[in-house]
Amino acid sequence: MSSTVPSLTLGGKIVAVAGALFVVATFLPWYTFSFTGLGMSRSDSADAWDVTLPRLASLLVLVALAELILVQVVKVKLPGGVAALWPLGRLAGSGLAALLVLIELVKGQDVELPDTAGLASISGGLVDSSDLAIDASFGRGFGLFLGLALAIALVLGNVLRLSETPETAGPSMSGGRPRDEQTPPYGTPDPYGPRPTQPGQGQPQQYPPQQGDGSY
Repeated sequence: MSSTVPSLTLGGKIVAVAGALFVVATFLPWYTFSFTGLGMSRSDSADAWDVTLPRLASLLVLVALAELILVQVVKVKLPGGVAALWPLGRLAGSGLAALLVLIELVKGQDVELPDTAGLASISGGLVDSSDLAIDASFGRGFGLFLGLALAIALVLGNVLRLSETPETAGPSMSGGRPRDEQTPPYGTPDPYGPRPTQPGQGQPQQYPPQQGDGSY
């Protein structure tokens, strides 16, 4: 009984798992922010869709997942010229996504905090000076680190797919019939007709005639 469940290669499974988890990680905190001062307190976070580079990386990951579904699940046949360059294209796309996340991790985000140096003289005695002290923190969230790890896993999965059997290749033919069809089963007429036999095959063996009249 044949199974109807689409089969993925090992590289395809890595891409599927890493890509799906990356999409989930985009909604986790990639940056965290807390602010205390001026008589107020606030804390907030930003996910991948709130920042430019991670947003672009997320779109590339979605494209990688769509490509995997089309090629290994739907079995879309690509033209010969496109199929030859397709593996390098998807590898470049996943590599660019990982690079964007890495750049975001290295550069971070610059946050301008309000300058309260002159607020004390302006406020006079109206505001307690302790309320003017600002305590702010802005850092990278665990979603950013998780996203980078999953993006690297996505690249590794596409690298592995380079060495796997191409999904778009049809059955290989060696000139004529496949190798397992060269010899017809016993009792089945050969569609190519009778084959020539070597001299002496299929014929009774003839002994040379005796010389003389047979008398000694």
